[in-house]
Amino acid sequence: TFTPEGVQVQMAPFESDELELTGVRPEGWVEALPGVWQESLLTSLVQQVLPGTTADELVGQLSEQFALGEPLVPIEEISTEAGTWQLYRLDDLGQSAEIALADGPDGLLVIQLLTSPALRDVHREQIFLPAVEALAPLS
Repeated sequence: TFTPEGVQVQMAPFESDELELTGVRPEGWVEALPGVWQESLLTSLVQQVLPGTTADELVGQLSEQFALGEPLVPIEEISTEAGTWQLYRLDDLGQSAEIALADGPDGLLVIQLLTSPALRDVHREQIFLPAVEALAPLS
């Protein structure tokens, strides 16, 4: 049985003029697209700004997309220099998703970590929460 003991992910700073964001990303992961870092096809970290979208709209879309039958409810709230983040968790088809949403000056700030349920807790602590604490608009 695989256990996440010994998993150690280092975070490195990034700055994206294209996304107008600054934050941290997992060291050694491939940037597949601007703001999308992948360790594998099943493990990724997304950090984006969605102009013209609100948290309520995105949560509604996710609730419908995953046929939850009821709206997603935040499991936690974190305040950072960038704003107040609502944190959500989804488990679907053997994947675990951690999602953070905050209203920014240029649109909705979105962070999404996709990982396996076995690595969810260690990736939440080592990747997701540091990314939430660090992500901010460039300005």
